Amino acid sequence: MIALIWFCSLLFLLFQGGRLSFMLFTGFSAIVLYLYLVSKSGISGTQMTRSMPLAAGERITAGTSAEVHLKFRIPGFMPIPYVLVTERLRRRRGSETTYEVSFVPDWRRRGEVRITTPPLQRGRYSFGVTSCSVEDIFGLYRYTKNIEVPMSFTVFPQKVRIKEWQDFNQMYLGRHLNSISSEVQRETTQFNGVREYIYGDPLSRIHWNASARTGTWKSKEYEKEALPRMLVVLDCAAEYKGRAHFETAVSTAASVLDYGLHSDLPVGLMTNEAAVYWAAPKRGKVHYEQLLDRLIDVEADSGIPLEQVMQTRKLELDSRLFLVFITPREDASFLQFLRWCKMKGMQSSVLQITPEPGRQAANWQKELITSGILSYRIGALHELPAALGGGKA
Repeated sequence: MIALIWFCSLLFLLFQGGRLSFMLFTGFSAIVLYLYLVSKSGISGTQMTRSMPLAAGERITAGTSAEVHLKFRIPGFMPIPYVLVTERLRRRRGSETTYEVSFVPDWRRRGEVRITTPPLQRGRYSFGVTSCSVEDIFGLYRYTKNIEVPMSFTVFPQKVRIKEWQDFNQMYLGRHLNSISSEVQRETTQFNGVREYIYGDPLSRIHWNASARTGTWKSKEYEKEALPRMLVVLDCAAEYKGRAHFETAVSTAASVLDYGLHSDLPVGLMTNEAAVYWAAPKRGKVHYEQLLDRLIDVEADSGIPLEQVMQTRKLELDSRLFLVFITPREDASFLQFLRWCKMKGMQSSVLQITPEPGRQAANWQKELITSGILSYRIGALHELPAALGGGKA
C-alpha cells in the first residue's frame, strides 16, 4: 500500500507537475526512506539476556512467585517509541503461559523489564521464544524479532519443618539410642562415610586415602545395626479430590524426607505411579536430593495399587523398615495390608490426607489404633508438625 501511494505521487509529479505535486512526492519519499531505515536499524539485531535473581542456596517452592529480569540492547540509531515484549513460560506436561510487557528504550537503545509470575505449581519450567515488536512513529508498520535464549528452572514441592515426631522417637530413637546394649552398638558392613579419628580406633578402621588427602587421621564409619530405616510410600493410585489434595500429599512426603535427613536416618521412597519408583533407604544429602528430585515430577496417574506393588517387593521388606504411608485411603483392603505388615514385624504409620473428617474417618482411626498402627489425619500441610509432634492426630 505504501509503495502504491508513493508510485501514485510519482505519476502525479510526472504528469501534473507543479509545487503541490513536488511537495507530495517529497513527503511520501521521506516517509518511505524513514520506514526503510527503521527496518534496517530497528529490532532485527536485538540482543537479550534473562536472569532470575535468587540468593545462594535459595529454591523456588510451589505456591510462590518467581521474578524474571529481561535486559535488551537494540543496535542502531533510529528512534523507537516503545518495545512490546511477549515472554512464554512452559511447564512440562502442562500448559504455556504468556506474559506481555513493554518498555521505552533509553538514548542508547537499551531497556529492562521485570516479570513477576503468579504462584507456580510444582514442576519443571522452561522459557520459549521471546518476541520483541516495535512500530514506527506513524504506526504504519510493525517489526517483530523472535529471540531464543534457553533457560529452565525447577519449582520444588512445599515442605514444613518437623521438629519432633513424638511417637517415632518413643518407638525407635528413645529405646535404641539411649541404650548401651551390645546389640545396639553392633555395626553392619554397610559403609556410611568418613569421620575424625578417635584415639583407640584399630588400624583396620583407618581410611588411608582420606587421611593422605586431608593430612589428618580419618576413620571409616559404618551404619549402626539398630538404626531404623524409613520408607516413605506415596500413594499415587488413590482417588484424590482435585489437584490441591494431591499436592498436599506430595508436600507431606517431602516434609517427612526432610525430617529423615535432619535426623540422620536412612530414608527411601516408593511411588506407585504407572512406572513404579522404588529407592531403598539410604543416608546422606545426595540421596535425599535424588528423592526430592523424583517428587518434582510425580503425578497421580492411577497407577498400581499399593498392596500389589509392595507384594512384588517382599524380599526387600524386613523388620527394620518403618513404613510411612501417605494416602487418602480408608478401605478394608488397605487395612488388611497394614495388618500383614504388622504381622511381618514391620512398624507402620499412616498419614491420611483428608480435608473432610467424618464418622467413617473416626471408625477408620479406631481400627488402626486397635491394630497398633500409628495414624494421623492431615487436612493441610501446616497441620503436619502439630500432628506428629504430639498434637491432635
